[in-house]
This record gives sequence, structure tokens and C-alpha cells, in this order.
Amino acid sequence: MTNCRLSTKPRTTDEAGVRFRVFREDAAASCALVRALCAGMLVLFLSSCASGPTAPQPGTPAFYWGAAGETWRSGDYLKTLDNLSQLTANQNEFTVKARPWEIVVASGIARGYMDLSDAAETAMKKSPARAIPIRRQMTAWRGDANSMALELADTFQKFAAANKETTVPLEFPWPPVGSAASPPQLDQFASGMPLKAADMEALETAMIQHAVMIAAARVTGSGEDTAKAQEIFKQPKPSAPAETFLVNMGQVFYDLSALYGPRKLDTPHRRDMMITLATMALKPYPQDKAATSLLQKIQKDSKANR
Repeated sequence: MTNCRLSTKPRTTDEAGVRFRVFREDAAASCALVRALCAGMLVLFLSSCASGPTAPQPGTPAFYWGAAGETWRSGDYLKTLDNLSQLTANQNEFTVKARPWEIVVASGIARGYMDLSDAAETAMKKSPARAIPIRRQMTAWRGDANSMALELADTFQKFAAANKETTVPLEFPWPPVGSAASPPQLDQFASGMPLKAADMEALETAMIQHAVMIAAARVTGSGEDTAKAQEIFKQPKPSAPAETFLVNMGQVFYDLSALYGPRKLDTPHRRDMMITLATMALKPYPQDKAATSLLQKIQKDSKANR
């Protein structure tokens, strides 16, 4: 039988040295690997911190919603309307909030262009010698008012078909630019006083900003009391009663119908469309005094135009 036993022969110095060197090399390699892994994790962490949240991709609803907010804050309400129209064309996560906002902006811009064209009509009478260039400007403004009115009509019909709530969300900031008062250049222009090109451009911008601010106040039921309306917009989730919002829209469409009268654009079918939309907005609220009064006025006008 073979006798197996552990060797009791002492290791030589050379053997111990080899074993130590192997251990040291293995430990060094392990440390290097740990350092490399830590460095890689640190790079990834710092990269994620530096880049921050991923920006919305162009063409997505989130992109247009952000762009609407940026142009709104800068006071460029025409571009705000362009961005909002991208959101209201179809259903997405921002549609419910975007439609009331677009309605406010479009109704304000349409009103601004109407008031500018009316001022131009007055200016022609005060300054017959300049009638041709003033008429040209008046025609352009009425064309712009028509475009805004038609966009408003389209968006409102989609809103009315989809909205079944008793309140309407106003989830956008109070108009950051503009004044509750009409710009002083408006009276100067209406008096027939010639304005420089830069002043005319400033007048148009100021008038649109003013009209949008008034439109935002009116949908809250505050009339033209912008201070009162601002308090409503300071709420965490501002909104307006559906009745208040819709009765106001009835008045908006009734006012816009004048744009299509015989002394202006003279397009009866569009005038009838605006009256139909006004009636649609008002009819659900027979107990509302303003709605009842305006419906009676519409009926009276209808009989007079037959």
C-alpha cells in the first residue's frame, strides 16, 4: 500500500518569492479592473448630469406645446397661434388644453384686425387724399381678420363637439405682453394722420396684443376688467365655467359676423356661418340673461335682413 502524506519539506525562498509575485500581479490586475469600471461609471454619470432631460423632438405634440409657450412669453401671438393649430388639428395629450388657448388667441387677433380695418375706414374719410394707400391697408387687415375668423370657427366647432365638462381649462399664462388700453397710435391713424412704416408695424403688433389680452379677460366672465381676470389666472389650475366661456363665444361670433356685411367683405354665407355658431353657443343657456338678450337680437337682425 502506498503511504500518502503531506510533505513536510520546507519551501525554498525562491518558491515563496514566485508565489508572492503571482499574488501581487493578480491583486494589481484586479485593482486596475475596479478602477476602470469606476471611471466608466463616473463618465456615464457625469454625461447624464450634463445633458439633462431630452428635449422634445421637432414635430411632436410636446415640441409644439413648448414652442407655443415660448412664443407666448415673447408676445408673438401669431406664432403662438401657428404652434397651437398644430396641436388642435388632431387628438393628442395636449389637445384639451390647447383648444381653449387657441380660441382665445384667434378671437383676439381677429378682433384686433377688425378694429384696425375699422380705423382705416375712418381714416379714409378724414384724409381723402390718402384714400388709396389707406384702402389697401384696410383690405389687407380685413383679409387677415377673415383668416383668423375662419380658423376660430373651425377650432370652436371641434371644441364644442368634444367638450362635455362644466368647466373649461385655461391652462396657459395670463398674456405677458400688451395693454388693457388701445394703443395711442390707433386714434392718430384713425384721424387721418400719416404714420411711418415702423409706426404702422408697431400699431398692428400693439393692437393684436391688446385685443388678445381683452379676449383672455372676457372668457373668464370679467368683461374688460383685466385686473379681475388676472386673479383667476393666478389660480393653480385656472378655468372658466362652460356657460361663461360659451356665452362669451356667442358674442364673439356675433361681432365677427359684421365683418361679412355688405359694407365690408360682403360674403353673406360666411356671415350666416358666424351667426349659426353664435346661436349654437348661446342656445344651451336660456336662463342666462346675456345669452337670451343676444339671441333676441339675432332673431331681430334675421327678420330685418329677409
